[in-house]
Amino acid sequence: MAADEVLLKTAVPNMDLLPSNIDLSAAEVQLVSEVARESTLQRALKPLMDDYDYIVIDCQPSLGLLTVNALTAAHKVIVPLECEFFALRGVALLTETIEKVQERLNPGAGARRDPRHHVRLAHGAQP
Repeated sequence: MAADEVLLKTAVPNMDLLPSNIDLSAAEVQLVSEVARESTLQRALKPLMDDYDYIVIDCQPSLGLLTVNALTAAHKVIVPLECEFFALRGVALLTETIEKVQERLNPGAGARRDPRHHVRLAHGAQP
């Protein structure tokens, strides 16, 4: 199904939603055998790109194929996190994944990175 077929208009001006459903839980298994599986989401969103200034993709806290799809389609990444040990460890793994995706699947994202903006953790510590 095309993205524009399931797009939901909201009461908020200029904000639409593209919801998922329970079938998304099986998507990761189905994507395994697909050619260019890492860019499936990017291809699905491409027809909508010119209609929106920003497209926000909300991901589950996982480093699976669905997250790799989101990172492949992304220009920027926002990582909300709790300041505790396991969350910081997760950010380290996510950072490695982001770097690999930028290098191998989304090299343009690195070119758009603004070095003046960076993540600050509790007490101003740098990641």
